[in-house]
Amino acid sequence: LTPALPVFSGAKKAQSKWPTKSPARLVPVDHGAEKPNSEQTFKERGMNQEPLDLGPDKTLLLVDDDEAFVKRLAKAMEKRGFIVETAESVAAGKAIATARPPAYAVVDLRLEDGNGLDVVELLRERRPDARIVVLTGYGAIATAVAAVKIGATDYLAKPRFNRHREAPTKA
Repeated sequence: LTPALPVFSGAKKAQSKWPTKSPARLVPVDHGAEKPNSEQTFKERGMNQEPLDLGPDKTLLLVDDDEAFVKRLAKAMEKRGFIVETAESVAAGKAIATARPPAYAVVDLRLEDGNGLDVVELLRERRPDARIVVLTGYGAIATAVAAVKIGATDYLAKPRFNRHREAPTKA
């Protein structure tokens, strides 16, 4: 794959060698399942109640610049038995991946200081057996292919929420 132009708009721009745009987009698939009620049990939702077999190394690195999201995800993963470390930038993610390469990682694609695929690539070099998921709100086919080629186990699109809802205006 050929290097791409900068991937961000805004004050901080970073050069990246990973493709980020494609006319074809990944879209979430709704299989017609009902949304689970928060009072439903795991069993009622068809989810396994038994603890996950994570193996001897339960370390998990979460790299995402959405502080609220990464805190919620870290808490959920800790409840499931992971030993979680978080990073909110490419630089912090690379530092952790170099010092203490985890067995598992969830890495956001677009971060303020660069591209999350740089963290994936470094982690794959330092820990070839790591299971890595690239998570992004910008699901491009070319990026998914690049992520898997460099060693991501999976590529998932984040649910889209309108964080900047505008108040209705009076006519």
